[in-house]
Amino acid sequence: MRIFVGVELSDEVKDAASSAADALRRRLADAGLRLDAKWVPRDNLHITLWFIGEVKDAANDYDGPGVNHIAIGAQSQAEVDATAAYLSGRGVPALFETPRHRPEFSQGPDQTYYQVMFESPDRVLFEVVYTGPQQG
Repeated sequence: MRIFVGVELSDEVKDAASSAADALRRRLADAGLRLDAKWVPRDNLHITLWFIGEVKDAANDYDGPGVNHIAIGAQSQAEVDATAAYLSGRGVPALFETPRHRPEFSQGPDQTYYQVMFESPDRVLFEVVYTGPQQG
């Protein structure tokens, strides 16, 4: 798998770039020339800002040595729910039966620890969590 940071192009720009590439291929063919290039389909056109590289297909052991996960603090339970809905809408599944409250991690009876957990394409585990007073 290849990982990169890129910018999506508008349909107008994709159409223009695709047309230009098609014209170049035709001109090369008419001249009996062949350009050794990877021709990218229109829908995959983008601008790469940072190419990270190839990623090995290796399983991440959440309970093994090293970093377990990266947590991002939320300001409310609603932010955690909004994150879960955003991810779900993009096909990213929530893990470990989240979002849910975790009373074993809260700081007292009137407090809550409310989380959603998911993983990145390269299997890094992320948590978005609200800690604080219970919200109704």
